[in-house]
Amino acid sequence: MAQKKTDTVSVQTTTEPAFSKEQLINCKKYAGRRDLVNALLDDNQKYTFSQVDRMIQTFDSEDFTENKERNGDE
Repeated sequence: MAQKKTDTVSVQTTTEPAFSKEQLINCKKYAGRRDLVNALLDDNQKYTFSQVDRMIQTFDSEDFTENKERNGDE
């Protein structure tokens, strides 16, 4: 019987650092979106940049009825 050769793959996982709401509000990356980040995040929770970026992207892509009515875009 022939011996099978198996390749092993080494996978290295890295965890993204998490930051408090205050740290994220005061970082340069979100300087232009400070008010939005402040509104989206909870005080006693930590977030990664990826999480915050997704939250901002979701906010920007949502179809907010209130905003449409306010702007007269019904």
